[in-house]
Amino acid sequence: MQHNKPIKVTLKIMLKILPILFWILLIFGFDMPHVAALTLISAVIHECGHILASAALCGTFSIKATLGGFRLGAGRAMSYTEEIAVAAAGPGINLALFLLLSPFFGFSDYLLTFGIINLLTAISNLLPIESYDGYRIIECLGGLLGASDTFTRILQSVSFFLISLFCLAGLYFMKNLDGGYWIFFIFMAILVKTVKNDKRVFFARKNEKK
Repeated sequence: MQHNKPIKVTLKIMLKILPILFWILLIFGFDMPHVAALTLISAVIHECGHILASAALCGTFSIKATLGGFRLGAGRAMSYTEEIAVAAAGPGINLALFLLLSPFFGFSDYLLTFGIINLLTAISNLLPIESYDGYRIIECLGGLLGASDTFTRILQSVSFFLISLFCLAGLYFMKNLDGGYWIFFIFMAILVKTVKNDKRVFFARKNEKK
């Protein structure tokens, strides 16, 4: 069975990188090359924000790519406030970069495009959509405030409504504007994951001390 080990290792590596390759091909397949490249850079910066916050708070982290996006894990259970900090760090670094670049937008169209992409990345990730940073922040705030199960069900319903809305918007753009392909595929992947009730984005957490 030893001769099968290289094959198993290769398949394991391929399964890990295939979701990343899928999104890269999707972005570059339906966007202008320079916009696609800047979008990819913005996404990497976003994930670096999460990684730096997780490493600073927990000393370690893990990250996994899926068709629904990236999942971040920590080496230990995190409190609600720690999870909020980690979730906010991604959009926060995109927003900070937008503000830092804003005085120079008039000098380069590329800087303007990159700034807008970072702003849109921050805003979109703060939406209350399951597996998005905004959803996790609201969920953790609910935990801190001792929210009931009704709060969670309402949040899940809002998330499902927004995911479905973006899927329909993607279909509309694809049919009428010959665009929106990546919007449809991204939110369809999230919708499938939501229906399957996939694992949470973050690991189990510990309750805050009163």
